[in-house]
Amino acid sequence: MVNSDDELFKAFAVWKRMDYRKRDVAWAMLQVHRRPIDILKIVRRYNKFRKNPSIRLDDFIPTEQETYEAD
Repeated sequence: MVNSDDELFKAFAVWKRMDYRKRDVAWAMLQVHRRPIDILKIVRRYNKFRKNPSIRLDDFIPTEQETYEAD
């Protein structure tokens, strides 16, 4: 079973187009001011992307504007 934290870090790394190094990704996550629920949505969308790579991942990432409109 894969650690859910690993999935979260991998999804964030793909979203930010970073090399997957846990320390660097964790630091970048702290720099992004998003609610935890937004990051969970990113992970779910990343999992869909992983199953169907023809989907553009950027289409599934909420923008800052969409995040504020949801509030």
